[in-house]
Amino acid sequence: MQETTLNNLLDIKTLTQTYPQFNEQQLRWIIQQRKFNGINKANKVLFKVGKRWFFDIPLFIEWMKR
Repeated sequence: MQETTLNNLLDIKTLTQTYPQFNEQQLRWIIQQRKFNGINKANKVLFKVGKRWFFDIPLFIEWMKR
């Protein structure tokens, strides 16, 4: 497993700009459904700092592959 660095942590806006295959609605849906889709049980894929949500990109990719 890859070590988490600040370069791996992207908020919704930055993630959609960096990876245009995702849009903001998709990511917000994943966040809203986190109790049902298992992303909140995964290894710190998603976390909140203040009012902003961040994705750890390598862990997010691992979670999507499951």
